[in-house]
Amino acid sequence: MDSYVTVFSNHLQTSNDGERLMEDLQHSLTRPTGFDCVMRVRASTGLRPTGFYGAFFMSNTTDIELGNIDCDKAIAVEIRHDDKLRDDETAFFQVHTTYIMSVICALCISAMDCAF
Repeated sequence: MDSYVTVFSNHLQTSNDGERLMEDLQHSLTRPTGFDCVMRVRASTGLRPTGFYGAFFMSNTTDIELGNIDCDKAIAVEIRHDDKLRDDETAFFQVHTTYIMSVICALCISAMDCAF
């Protein structure tokens, strides 16, 4: 499941929106992105991840599968405790993500070169 951002405006004006549009476009094309991601959340004994929220696919109860991931994506995980948690022990969480990194050449677009 890939995630894309689509922006549509009937009232796009170069004088008001041109700079912001160019910044958004440059950000989308040059940010580091990982593709074909698989993520797994692990927790200490007595704790377990039970709920997963976000735009992703789960083929089983442990692996979170994403088409891509970047700095603008977020995933929420609900953690439950099954046993008593002792005050003298530290709880640990581990998030492991495997992905393919693809380098996209930086695309420099000048606002003067764009025709709205």
